[in-house]
Amino acid sequence: MIEIVSSNLARRHPTDRKLNLDIQAVPEITSAGVVLRFDKVEVPDWVEPDQLIPRQSLASLHDVSVFVYARGMKVGEGELTAEAHLVEPKSAPIETSYPVIVLPAMWRPLKGSDQPHMIHYVRALNQPARVNCLAVLRAGRDESVAALRSSLEVWRSLVVQTGVFTVRAATEPAAEGTFHRPADRGKSFELDLSKARQPEWDRLMADLPLVEGLSIGNGYGGGRPSSPDEIRQRHAARIGFHYTSAAPHPRLPEWAARLGHVSLSFPTNRAQEMALISLMQSLASERMICQAYVTMWDHEDEPKNTLYESAADIFVHQRAARGWGTRYLRAVADRMWLGPEFAAMLPDRAALDRVAIVNLVGDTLVIERRPEATLRDLELCLEPMLASMADSQAFWDRFKPQSSRRP
Repeated sequence: MIEIVSSNLARRHPTDRKLNLDIQAVPEITSAGVVLRFDKVEVPDWVEPDQLIPRQSLASLHDVSVFVYARGMKVGEGELTAEAHLVEPKSAPIETSYPVIVLPAMWRPLKGSDQPHMIHYVRALNQPARVNCLAVLRAGRDESVAALRSSLEVWRSLVVQTGVFTVRAATEPAAEGTFHRPADRGKSFELDLSKARQPEWDRLMADLPLVEGLSIGNGYGGGRPSSPDEIRQRHAARIGFHYTSAAPHPRLPEWAARLGHVSLSFPTNRAQEMALISLMQSLASERMICQAYVTMWDHEDEPKNTLYESAADIFVHQRAARGWGTRYLRAVADRMWLGPEFAAMLPDRAALDRVAIVNLVGDTLVIERRPEATLRDLELCLEPMLASMADSQAFWDRFKPQSSRRP
């Protein structure tokens, strides 16, 4: 059902990363099963009892972790049994077992990673539990504020009028460390839609041109969840709204400037999906969209991160920057909107027409995947606009001081 392809042994020093140990082993096929040998593991001085090193973790100084990477060969469920022992001095074996589930082939980002930690994001990509929209806005601050007003009107029309939400708004210019995610440092207040008077919300609406970042969510409700099922239920019911304004970077050139973004996320519902599509169409007709999409998957997308990017192993923090948002797509989805900059990057318009219904709203291409086509077909048409992990690293490096960049 599975094939062991590689493994890694890790030992971590409590305070000094230079003393960490990582050893890789190639699987050996024997009559008894797959064997992994780590021949160069020695007990260092710092794990001796008399070495009283202050620790940042409760793990034992003697702990080592072994990571085994496997390739799924056949769909199904089973169990992996593992046994470990010291070769010198020889010790009694320790045995444990793990459940194994090999899932059917799923859509994953074209330029994504095959590393095992991606599986959680890939599974979420293929679970239509939430409907998301995200728009990267062009032009300047006034246009961003206009898009924010329109989006808030749609949000208010879709939420339960007795709901309670946490609003986090940043109205002061963000420090450089949080410049591309200004809402992270915003001030919070509670919005109770059942109450007639909402003075803090009214002040916020009056000061929208001053808003640098905005995040609205209805939280997860109640006390501490009692089970994983309850966590999933609360997540499924969450409603999210996120916004960043357009702004020049305090230190770097235009490529590092912040683009306006707006995103909304709801539990999957046809009426809400159509409302978000209508919102994107409206923004496109007003020539506000650089790129946008509406999709269904199990994640709450926001300007600083989308599920598609996570599944593609994109980790750069500055994805709200102009140099990123005008060069790379934030996601590939069944419904997309491409402004003139991205439309100009299309390598083969005829190929796109074969896999999608393409219309023009204002100067924006509106793309809807054809039922007989796959998302992979659509990705192949948009490949020059898709970021890889290497692109992510290269863009991140541009923000580092010259002396600390990789050679």
